Amino acid sequence: MMITRKVSEIMTSDVITTTPEIDVVYAFEKLMEYKSSSCPVVDGDKLLGIITATDVGHNLILDKYE
Repeated sequence: MMITRKVSEIMTSDVITTTPEIDVVYAFEKLMEYKSSSCPVVDGDKLLGIITATDVGHNLILDKYE
């Protein structure tokens, strides 16, 4: 039952990360390659944010219409 489970039991522990300088298309390819819906954006040990497949998809679609 999910109500009694802890986050540590279902979380992904082998996390892929990216840096702010990475190209959006490359980041999207990595998300698809690892079948991940999100990826932390880091600078060394500092967490800067998170990018999601939805963020990238919207960005790529909007670029097409600019």
